[in-house]
Amino acid sequence: MKDLTVEELEEIKERIQSDERTSLKILIGWLRSEERGRGKLCRSKGFLPILTDILYSYSAQSQVLTSLVLKEIGKDVYITDELTELGCMSRLEYLRQSNTKKVSKAADVAVYYIRNSIKCIPLNRADDLEHPRSIFLRQELYKNCGVGYKLWPAAIVLARWICDHVDIFRGKVVVELGAGPGLLSMAVSPMCDRVIATDYLKAILNMLQVNAKENECQNISVEYLNWEEIMNGTAEPPACDVIVGSDLIYGVPLAEMLAATLIKMLKPHPDRIFFGVMQSNRQGVEEICPMLRDGGLDCDVSPPDEKYYSDISERNLWHFFTCKARV
Repeated sequence: MKDLTVEELEEIKERIQSDERTSLKILIGWLRSEERGRGKLCRSKGFLPILTDILYSYSAQSQVLTSLVLKEIGKDVYITDELTELGCMSRLEYLRQSNTKKVSKAADVAVYYIRNSIKCIPLNRADDLEHPRSIFLRQELYKNCGVGYKLWPAAIVLARWICDHVDIFRGKVVVELGAGPGLLSMAVSPMCDRVIATDYLKAILNMLQVNAKENECQNISVEYLNWEEIMNGTAEPPACDVIVGSDLIYGVPLAEMLAATLIKMLKPHPDRIFFGVMQSNRQGVEEICPMLRDGGLDCDVSPPDEKYYSDISERNLWHFFTCKARV
């Protein structure tokens, strides 16, 4: 498929409703290129309202092609909110139940890619930070990854804090625990020497590999790490300088495993430190500090600065944790 100039893309937009099938096929071929940014260009050129109209107004074949176009745009740029306002998401949900198999399948695939990608923009407050303002994250399905399938708000809060504290991470080896999609790893990557993004499910590790590649983070390695194995003494955690993690606890048993892991990683190494943000009302969050202190760590808990969450929530829902070996 040859590249399209901006003028040719405008021409396709002008004729798409009168020659929808041909135009949609051209768009699909063009969007399927490995070059990033084409979906974003389609959105900026006003294609989304037109594509929504086609979903409501045209034949089954056009609905299939339009769904595939939306899928490709959704792979490149976050469009969920805009499509919801346009009524496009409700239409796609309706088409997922279509008796026409091809329509149902295409709508299902479109919804998957639209809902399971996100454009996340940490607040970049450090003047000397060479860091992309937006991070592209592919998310997964809950059935494949459990709670690690998506980006949780605590990760955004901590990523923004990281972007304000470059010197802590400069030249260091950083481990992210319970990485999920890996926002913290992507955020810290430009400022540190190496990042080790860890989790324990294969689907999550695959998702991390994809996200590291998408964001061109060549210093990120993805590793399997199971806290229960650390607690039982059957595995060793990776060596590092700094540990980060967000929303790692949703139960007392998990808090016990995390505490054992942090004690193992921090206690023998007084120069290491852990930074974390946890949702304050989760079970196990209040219980973990006594566990860490009993294990020989200093654990400080404070509310994060409002600037890191003001656009996410009107009130603070999180605890900011700092842990290191007691000297």
